[in-house]
Amino acid sequence: MARIRAFQRSTQRLTVHNTTVECEFETVDDGSSRVLHLSTFGSKDRASVRKSSQSIQLDIDHARKLIVILADFLAEAAVASKKDASTDQ
Repeated sequence: MARIRAFQRSTQRLTVHNTTVECEFETVDDGSSRVLHLSTFGSKDRASVRKSSQSIQLDIDHARKLIVILADFLAEAAVASKKDASTDQ
């Protein structure tokens, strides 16, 4: 539960998560700036009462940086999807 101060490409060995969660968003104003607040909530199979699992906040500059990251991801995914479609034929 923190504000993002920087983005960098990960060097971890990562895998796709098996569980899915819901994410709620809202903007928060502290009087001098606005931030985007994202909170994830545990999986449907969680035994406990619904509560926030993780949350992050992004100021406008970091929200813009995330848009660039997402645009790059979508472009890469589109290329991969076209490759997959061409090999299926």
